[in-house]
Amino acid sequence: MARILKDRSKKHGLPPGSLIPVVDDNNSKDFECSIFEYDAVTFTESASDKLVSAIRSAQDKRRVTWVALQGLSDPKRIEEIGKLFGIQGLWIEDVLNTDHRPKLEELSSLIFLILKSPRIEALNPAHIEFEQINLFLGDGFVLSVQERLSNVFEFVTKRIRDRKGIVREKGADYLFYALLDTVIDNYFVVTEKLSLEIETIEEEVNEFEDRDFPVRINRLKTETIFLKKAIVPIREALTAIIKSQNQFLEEKTKIYLNDVLDHVIQIIDVNENNKELLVNLAFTHQSKLNQRTNEIVKVLTLFASIFSPLTFIVGVYGMNFTHMPEYQWEHGYAFIWLLIAFVAGMMLYLFKRKGWF
Repeated sequence: MARILKDRSKKHGLPPGSLIPVVDDNNSKDFECSIFEYDAVTFTESASDKLVSAIRSAQDKRRVTWVALQGLSDPKRIEEIGKLFGIQGLWIEDVLNTDHRPKLEELSSLIFLILKSPRIEALNPAHIEFEQINLFLGDGFVLSVQERLSNVFEFVTKRIRDRKGIVREKGADYLFYALLDTVIDNYFVVTEKLSLEIETIEEEVNEFEDRDFPVRINRLKTETIFLKKAIVPIREALTAIIKSQNQFLEEKTKIYLNDVLDHVIQIIDVNENNKELLVNLAFTHQSKLNQRTNEIVKVLTLFASIFSPLTFIVGVYGMNFTHMPEYQWEHGYAFIWLLIAFVAGMMLYLFKRKGWF
């Protein structure tokens, strides 16, 4: 549950707009600020000391400006940067509270989008970690704020530096799309890994190699629930962005956003299919378990049924009566063994004829 709701005790009783980070203990301990300014011909990459000139450049609309913040350990610095871009205090508070569901908020001059970027731990392929990504799109600039130091946008920065693709030829709205598309690509990676894990379990269930299936299946079902909680609100937010009438969001970019929306719907469908597969796997495992239990009970029942009359025979001749004719018969011992073998053989024959084994 910590991946949805984090410790908010520090904010208890504080007024709205109080900038207290709500984050995991192991995250957001560092802070970095990178600034990218570019157009079709020029490119500049700098640190936070060039922030004021970068904002002036964005205001002049000479070049696209992307300010990328990573880590939430310096809320005052994040607030200062937000104010330089005209971002209201409540939105900065939302940035620092990383237990928000994905959502879209919009002003006439600014779009604010909260996303959850998933990743799967290398040592635990059945566990998804989510990082909150905050994107602000304005006229000529994009401000991104990540929950922790990570390489989520590594490929986008490489395309900008190396002038690959068309990102350098487009405006800030296309950069906003590229960052959003990168986050959605992470969902594809995570969904594919979950599907592979489910396929592995499906093979093992059919061969009944592992008795720990219920735990593994329930763990994966939990991950599909978390994934659904993160991806479904993005569909709602994307639909709202595409319908947005902001003048700095070009219609051509909305075509790309429609493609991202299609990808989101595809991820939702795959996740739902995975959830149904897990339900079926749990049912299949339970059926196989019941079948195996029934087979064991059948074998034990057959043995009990065979030995029941044999026990009766042995019990009769095990009584300590003085006058029993068979006691004095020289072939009595052999007769009892023949009788036992005959009764056991007849019972096996009858069971076999009735198809009980």
